[in-house]
Amino acid sequence: RMSHASDAAATFAAGKTAAAALPFTKWSSHEQLHFLRALPRNLEAARMQELDAAFGLTRSRNSEVVSEWLLMAVRSGYAAAYPRLEEFLVEVGRRK
Repeated sequence: RMSHASDAAATFAAGKTAAAALPFTKWSSHEQLHFLRALPRNLEAARMQELDAAFGLTRSRNSEVVSEWLLMAVRSGYAAAYPRLEEFLVEVGRRK
């Protein structure tokens, strides 16, 4: 059922699809999470920035999506998300 999100993650990670061409904003939060979790654990910072620019993931208002995104930011060394990570940890703390 979620194969379209997995397929999109694979083509994006391989550099075959630009972030702006992905239907990410049309997907449910479950599909968005599936996409993010299907990406490589240490996605290049440039690809992280591309996703963030296209979809505003660092400022997502969905706590599940932003939580997954911030984990990816840590793994990938995407420093642009670190201020939001600090805010998130202060706001949510260990509850997440």
